[in-house]
Amino acid sequence: MNKSKVLTREEVLKLIRQAPNEIFLIIKVALLLGIFGGCRQELVSMLVNHIADKDSVTILNIPETKTDKKRVFTIIDENEMKSLKLIR
Repeated sequence: MNKSKVLTREEVLKLIRQAPNEIFLIIKVALLLGIFGGCRQELVSMLVNHIADKDSVTILNIPETKTDKKRVFTIIDENEMKSLKLIR
């Protein structure tokens, strides 16, 4: 039987900080979008042109949602996970 494991906050931070980008970059980006953007199936509909890099902020336009409402969110430069650096 395949059991799912829920990652703790510390495990998520460790993955983002320590896992090599050459292997885990797409997992890290999907994790950040899923956690901070509340995205699930929306991730599969996203294209590169849905992302705008504006110096100190990255703007993400979520193309399709379950509620058919436009969603936009930003990723700012912060010290905890270095999310903006990772996405760039």
